[in-house]
Amino acid sequence: MAATNCSDFYWNKSHVSGSALHNLTSWCPNSSMRLEDALGSPATFLIQLVRLSVSLAVLTLVSVMYNCVNVLDRNVLSTATCSLYWIIYLSLTAVKAISLMIFVPVATTVTEDRYTVNLVGFVLTSLVQTGLTYVLFMALDHERKYRSPDFATFDCPTNRCCVGLRPSRLVCSKWRVVVLLLALLPVALLVALEVTLSTQSSSQHEAPAALAWVYMVSTLSVRAVVLATIVYIVLFTKGNCEPTTIAKVYLVLAAVLSLLEDIPNSLLTVSVHQPSSCSDLGSCPLGVMTGYDLAQLLGAFSLVLYALFVRSQYLRIEEECKLVLIWDMQKLLQVNGRKDSIRHYT
Repeated sequence: MAATNCSDFYWNKSHVSGSALHNLTSWCPNSSMRLEDALGSPATFLIQLVRLSVSLAVLTLVSVMYNCVNVLDRNVLSTATCSLYWIIYLSLTAVKAISLMIFVPVATTVTEDRYTVNLVGFVLTSLVQTGLTYVLFMALDHERKYRSPDFATFDCPTNRCCVGLRPSRLVCSKWRVVVLLLALLPVALLVALEVTLSTQSSSQHEAPAALAWVYMVSTLSVRAVVLATIVYIVLFTKGNCEPTTIAKVYLVLAAVLSLLEDIPNSLLTVSVHQPSSCSDLGSCPLGVMTGYDLAQLLGAFSLVLYALFVRSQYLRIEEECKLVLIWDMQKLLQVNGRKDSIRHYT
């Protein structure tokens, strides 16, 4: 931490330094233990290791057990049972955890180019988090509209646009396009913020604090849409798409625990806890972890609750979907049998 220029580490009402904005984590806890020397911020590193482990475990569980139904010894995909967006969400969660596990130790131990390391890590994790929140909205929107036996048939037209990995199939409604444009707003502001910082001399690297705050607020715009979607699912979804009571509880708890995941360390820790000296730069507002670390830890628990929500939704419609799919298969066999008979006699 001796290589850190404390005079550049500021965030006030008029300007924010690039060092403060890009800071991935505080040096926490601040001691001379070997683990701290190796990792710089062991709390952040270990919490991201937990997030990675949980996300991979939940990803495997959802992919194997709650993404398709087994009909006549065959795994069949349908719009009703598809959990594609949850799989993408969990995959991106793992990518973000890996990114922080790589960049945090490097950024807190290198003696040169620390600014560049933090810059790359900050931009990468910010972009991944924006994608994470948008895909979470997509997953919840799918739950709201399609988690019903009514969409379990083979010839359902929504199968063509809601099950698949091509970009054109991931966005299949005007509302999703609007939210996608909303998700691109923080990306545009991030570019503007970084361009502003890059135009300054190497000794300054500062940007207007108002621009930084506008960017921070914009990152919460898609999260607001996510919360609105959850409120709609819990209070207004009716009929075959309505979740069970326990599923609603899982969903609400997961939303609460993941509420602060979009906010980077720059806002949760740096802007709130301004260092008065170089020795104060490594202090921990919460003793053994920063506010950012706490938000990330709660987010790890939210992954488990989201998985329980997906499981409850899947089990609610599994049997009915199997019956519908078997009926569709019988109809297809009858049609094919008639065609074969016509061909045989002609």
